[in-house]
Amino acid sequence: MRGVEVTIADWMYRAVAKDKNVLTIDYNYFDLKSGIDRRLYELARKHTGRKANWWISLPRLYDKVGLLIEPGKNSASTRPYIRKFRAHVKSLQKSQLLPEYEIDYMTPPVSDCPFKVKPSTEMVRFTRRHMDALPPPPDISDDDDHDGPPRITQDAYEQACGLYPDYDISYIEGKWQEYANARGDALRNADKAFLGFARSYVAQNPIR
Repeated sequence: MRGVEVTIADWMYRAVAKDKNVLTIDYNYFDLKSGIDRRLYELARKHTGRKANWWISLPRLYDKVGLLIEPGKNSASTRPYIRKFRAHVKSLQKSQLLPEYEIDYMTPPVSDCPFKVKPSTEMVRFTRRHMDALPPPPDISDDDDHDGPPRITQDAYEQACGLYPDYDISYIEGKWQEYANARGDALRNADKAFLGFARSYVAQNPIR
């Protein structure tokens, strides 16, 4: 084989070359033996962003990890699986094997959670170990060649993460970009428009 030519999608080129909307992965990620641990790192890397920590309920984290249960079973049938997942999280809390992040299982009632939760809610907190090692955000303010979907600042993204910690903010941002492109209106304040869209999306799509 002399060479390989690969054609990537326009959205991928734009995300890497123009929007710089990519996440780096710690080299130690590839040393993780457990698929669950790798998935937990991926979630922490994505949702923590440039914040110091990320909070999520244990059942919601279980859903995001994507562990399978027998098809056709009701929610009560997930209890044995969640027990095993809880034990795994507690074990990981002791070993702290995740690169970049510490993980803590919070026994209810949780008093220091930054948002309101039910007294019976089990929480998990991911905390970045070294905030000073975080590189500065890319400067895209002078990018006059931007012809893709509207963009928001990192501050707006992190604000949405804080307001709606159980939601995939990247997915909501993508839906908002589709909505904004379909309307075709010039945005005076992309951050404000995005946060308004996120508020409406969460109201129309409650997590049950």
